[in-house]
Amino acid sequence: MAGIGAANITISVFVPPPVILDLNNLNATIGLNITLNCTASGFGLTYEWDLIPCGPGCMTSGFDTPILSVGPIVFGSAGEHVCNVTDFIGQKVSKIITITPLGPTLLSSNVSNCAATPILVINGTNEFLECSFQNRPDAPYNLTVDWFISGQRFGTPRANNASTFVTTTPEDESRIVTTTISFNPL
Repeated sequence: MAGIGAANITISVFVPPPVILDLNNLNATIGLNITLNCTASGFGLTYEWDLIPCGPGCMTSGFDTPILSVGPIVFGSAGEHVCNVTDFIGQKVSKIITITPLGPTLLSSNVSNCAATPILVINGTNEFLECSFQNRPDAPYNLTVDWFISGQRFGTPRANNASTFVTTTPEDESRIVTTTISFNPL
């Protein structure tokens, strides 16, 4: 005679946590728009990017999608962006991607960084001022260099590479020569 019985059985199912695939740090040219793609494997995934300001004039969108759009890139866009991926049972993994904005390359100058450190003018001397940049080939902007003596612009703005001769006068004695680099969108 066969009998009928009952028993409690516990079944454990292991669900591996999501895995973020191929999210690498990024060098981004100033002025371009970029996308950060946070691809992950797992089941029932949701995505969330931490809100990080990307600088003045820069917009970020796609905070709840695998793809975050950032741009146009500015120097203030530098920093870490975090992609958070959560699966259907609440297991969460995060990965950081660092954006490094790339601007023009300084080739040569007798004005430190063509902006920060001034040159002191000596009365009656001829000064050759040089501020030479190489723009990035993929840059969506042109560069313009303006020269200033004690805050007053002199000469005309020069595109990309700027060199000029200055003959100083007695009133220029002890004045400061500086430059300003401007990024001009194409």
